[in-house]
Amino acid sequence: MNRKLIVLPVLLAASLFLGWRWWRGRVAPPEYWGTVETRVVRPGSLAGGRVVRVAAREGDFVKAGQLLIQLDDEPLALQVKQQEAKVAQMRAQLGRTATGPREEERRKAQIALSAAETDLRRQDALLKQGLGSQQAYDGAAVRAAQAREDYLAALRGGRSEDVSAAKAGLSAEEARLEELIRLQRETAILAPCDCRVEVLDLRPGDLLPAGQPAARLLDGNDTWVRVYVPEPRLAPLKVGGMAAVRVEGVAGRVFAARVAAIASEGEYTPRNVQTESQRADLVFAVKLTLEPDPALKPGIAARVEFQGR
Repeated sequence: MNRKLIVLPVLLAASLFLGWRWWRGRVAPPEYWGTVETRVVRPGSLAGGRVVRVAAREGDFVKAGQLLIQLDDEPLALQVKQQEAKVAQMRAQLGRTATGPREEERRKAQIALSAAETDLRRQDALLKQGLGSQQAYDGAAVRAAQAREDYLAALRGGRSEDVSAAKAGLSAEEARLEELIRLQRETAILAPCDCRVEVLDLRPGDLLPAGQPAARLLDGNDTWVRVYVPEPRLAPLKVGGMAAVRVEGVAGRVFAARVAAIASEGEYTPRNVQTESQRADLVFAVKLTLEPDPALKPGIAARVEFQGR
């Protein structure tokens, strides 16, 4: 009898505990693990050159448009001045081609024509008198014909094909000038966004090749966590839904997150998920965006609990 009185409470307690565990597993929302990620920005220069100033250090928070690195712009500044002079020369040449010879040049052409025609008449008279030669007359005739063509060209102005060629040449030189000015601006490497400098390993005197990243920045305004949800638990999730995120090393804080994207195709869980059995499941990647917060550092493990399920 006494033995039965002892066993029954023990069985009852065990049953209650197992029932509570079963109920808790049914009611408590599932949790998913991921890693805090931040958009990485790698600014550089299309011009390249020698570093003359480093205006930021690793760990600094910088604003969009703030100077990070200044490269030597003197070589490009000289090229810009030379190209500006060339463009001015091409514009003047186009003007001369379009308007044709100046008035003084037209008068000179008229005088040359008058002199050539006078010489032709003189050679004609000498030939008729038997005092001149046919060769001298022919030479005077050629000179008079050439002078007449030069005078008519002076009256007409530039030919249309010459004007078109001059315009094309000017356009090419202006495009080259714009390219040089753009490259000169590239000698100032600016922060493209509000971000934190993670890596900046340049010093004055260093050479930075064109097109090579000069620094590694972290855009704190674009932070997210990606988790993998099994297919049976995917239906309640919607883009725009909310979730609670807890991160390691920041005890007592819960960060609000919003579902930004749900993968349209399933995949087998990647290896960074906790258990081997979970890695065998077909899951869908879910991306959740987080509000900017200094405590959310890239690489920190994050525990996600979806709300409104």
